[in-house]
Amino acid sequence: MQRLTALYQTTLGKKMVVAISGLILYGFVLGHMLGNLKVFTGSDAAGAPRIDIYAHFLRTMGEPLVPYSFLLWIVRIILLVALVLHVYTVIVLARRNHAARQQDYSQHRYSQASSPARWMMVSGFLLLLFVIFHLLQFTFGKISGAPFVEGKVYANLYYAFQKWFFAAMYVVAMAALALHINHGV
Repeated sequence: MQRLTALYQTTLGKKMVVAISGLILYGFVLGHMLGNLKVFTGSDAAGAPRIDIYAHFLRTMGEPLVPYSFLLWIVRIILLVALVLHVYTVIVLARRNHAARQQDYSQHRYSQASSPARWMMVSGFLLLLFVIFHLLQFTFGKISGAPFVEGKVYANLYYAFQKWFFAAMYVVAMAALALHINHGV
């Protein structure tokens, strides 16, 4: 454990934490996207939207060996830890970088840094705000265009995206995500 702590104290160790936590978050984004594509697959023979069936599976996977939504909460905790480590470590690295040269450059030359690299902090901040908004909207049902019904994913998505500003917000968030991932992967 001391070796891990010593490694984390270095800039290289911090960059490794950012990379590993980013990879965990990237894996989640891919899985989340693939799961959400079920919104386009229609309904089963009984008329239940396949995305609702998928959401039910996520909450019940592992039953009866584990309690209801236990595995989902394990995944959520892992994602929360990865997100906190990612954000915290990036802030520490940015402060360390700024402290190394407190005087600003007379001219900023970005020949080495790509556009996505220069926008990482902005896109990261937008994504953090989006994640909070997305959870409030579709996990906790606190932001909605219509009455939120737990387990009725298709209906919640349908009514939310009837509001143009929700749709526009998601388009902007996906652009920020693409920019962020473009640099990170």
